[in-house]
Amino acid sequence: MTYSNILGQGVISFVQGFSLALSFFIFNVPYPVFWGMITFFISFIPFVGAPLIFIPESIIQILKGNTFAGIGILLWGFLIIFPTDNVLRFFISKWFAKTQPIIIIVGVIIGIPIFGIFGLVFGPLLISGFLIMANIYIENRQISS
Repeated sequence: MTYSNILGQGVISFVQGFSLALSFFIFNVPYPVFWGMITFFISFIPFVGAPLIFIPESIIQILKGNTFAGIGILLWGFLIIFPTDNVLRFFISKWFAKTQPIIIIVGVIIGIPIFGIFGLVFGPLLISGFLIMANIYIENRQISS
C-alpha cells in the first residue's frame, strides 16, 4: 500500500507536470519547464494541485487578449491534465496494492489536515489498515461462532 501510494503520487505528479509543460510550450507561455516543475510538486495534492497552475494562466492569457491560448490551456487542463489524476490513480492502486482508489482519495483528504504533508502517505495507510483489521475481525468472529 505504501509503495503504491508513493509511486502513484510520483507518477501522477510527473505526468501532470509534463503535460502542463507541454501545453504551455504549445500555447507559447513563458517558462513552460519551470511551470511544469512547479506543477509536479503541487500535484501531490489531489484534485487541487494542477488546476492551481493552469486555471490562473488561462485567465491571464485571456486578459492579455490571447483568447485562443487561454481557452486552449483551460480545455487542455480539464480534458487532459485533470483526468490523469483519476485514471492513473485507479490503475496504479489496482495494479500495485489491489485497493480501491476511493480509499486513497479519502485517506489523503482526511490525512492532510491531521498529519500535514505526511498525510499523503499516512491517511490512506490508516484507512487501509483499519479495513484490513475489520476484515480480520469479521472473519475470526465467524469462525469462532
